[in-house]
Amino acid sequence: MTQFFQPEKQKKTNNEISLIKIINICVKHLRFFVIIPSFFCIITIIYVFLIAEPVFTSSAKIMSGSKKSAISRYAGIASTMGIDLSGSGDHEWVYRDILLSRRLAKKVLNTRFDTDAYGKQKQLKNILSIPATESQDEKIIEYENIRMLIEDMIEVFEDINTRIYTIKLHASEPKLANDILESLIKELDLHQKDYNRMKSSKTRQFVESRITETRKELEKSEEELKDFRDRNRRIENSPALLLEQQRLVREVAVLTGVFTTLKQQLETVKIEEVRDSDYVIVVDPPMIPIYKSKPRRKILVLMAGFLGIGLAFIYVLFLESFRNINNKEKQLMNETKKIFIQQYNNTYNMIRKKLFFD
Repeated sequence: MTQFFQPEKQKKTNNEISLIKIINICVKHLRFFVIIPSFFCIITIIYVFLIAEPVFTSSAKIMSGSKKSAISRYAGIASTMGIDLSGSGDHEWVYRDILLSRRLAKKVLNTRFDTDAYGKQKQLKNILSIPATESQDEKIIEYENIRMLIEDMIEVFEDINTRIYTIKLHASEPKLANDILESLIKELDLHQKDYNRMKSSKTRQFVESRITETRKELEKSEEELKDFRDRNRRIENSPALLLEQQRLVREVAVLTGVFTTLKQQLETVKIEEVRDSDYVIVVDPPMIPIYKSKPRRKILVLMAGFLGIGLAFIYVLFLESFRNINNKEKQLMNETKKIFIQQYNNTYNMIRKKLFFD
């Protein structure tokens, strides 16, 4: 029975020995575990306190304020007549794509803001612009400003369940971050209003054209009905004339209904066109941030310290392995030297005997 437990004991002993060896190696090279992490921490501290620019983040939550408008209720009639007014109805606004669009970015870049570093009433494109040189084109600078605003400063997150959008904006000053975010939300609302006015104008033009056409058709049908009655005073005994009169009366009634509906639509569209409503509902307005969001000094210093400890451990293991290899090579060289001397002596003695004693 004891034979079965011997391998497990031996394995446990080997593990303990290897762990003890590692601890012994770490203690023997303890200076590296102090020097390397300290070096990384000092470099990180210099970076986060002296080199890295502070970043402040202002956030806001918005949701769509668009409801099913009167235009959407009448868009069906337009579609039956071959006119596509699907964009005039209830929209599922893709706010993320609009907020990160170049059109909105250009409007925000032309807005003026007050800053501590650059002065008051400075355009954002001048605040963000890299120092221009003679070789740089204005289009390149504009492209870089738009890219910086969209990719580096604006973040948009959507809650699929509540349809609420969270917007985060990063800037070098707390008030600047708040002001840019307010301007961004304002431009978004103006963009939606302009878009709705454009669609309302398109709908109004269509309804007005249909009213003109329907009025002409109605006047023509009324004139035909009048002429028919003037020509046929007594139609009680003629089934054919009665059917013709019913057809003309029915056509006039239908056109009258269409004309009345179109007139109602026109008034509704005019109201919709000038209606000033909020298309963007601000659930949580922007606020001036108090603390920096970047760089996270404590986290960066701790990460640098752990990275230094890991590199120190790897360096110590390589150093110890290299020394062990050198010791083994020295031992192998000594053994090779002894064997060479022994073989040399044996060969010399054998040749000497043959030459002098044979």
